[in-house]
Amino acid sequence: MDAQMNLDRFAAIVDAWGGSPDRWPEAERAAAVAFMNNTPEAQRLAAEAKALDRALDAAETAPATRELEDRILASMPVARFGRVGQGVLGVFNWSRLIPAAAFACSLALGVAAGTQIPGLVGLDDESLALQVASNAMTPSAGDGNFFGDSE
Repeated sequence: MDAQMNLDRFAAIVDAWGGSPDRWPEAERAAAVAFMNNTPEAQRLAAEAKALDRALDAAETAPATRELEDRILASMPVARFGRVGQGVLGVFNWSRLIPAAAFACSLALGVAAGTQIPGLVGLDDESLALQVASNAMTPSAGDGNFFGDSE
């Protein structure tokens, strides 16, 4: 970052890292300190941030008690295993997916068989295309006579 500092950037630094220059980013520290020393508004912002830092540092936190831990653990959902059709933690029911899985497997098997069987019986793409074309050119094609009966 360049050595130029303005009030908006200084305010952003103080808001993010507090009022102590030791916490400010090294790349901007010298420019921010110089700006603070020469600008009354920057001095006011730094003083407010230092007061907030002192208040936050003075606040004490009590360690978690065993009672608090027990309450938190008691509020968590209970894991249920062992029931048929019950998913992990009771969230996901795998038994509902069995029909969809069966359909997907049969679809995959049909596609695989449809693409592989002609090659297994000795039909290549050209002979298969010729057979389909010759079947389409028969006199009964498209006349609505599906049973081979003559009219």
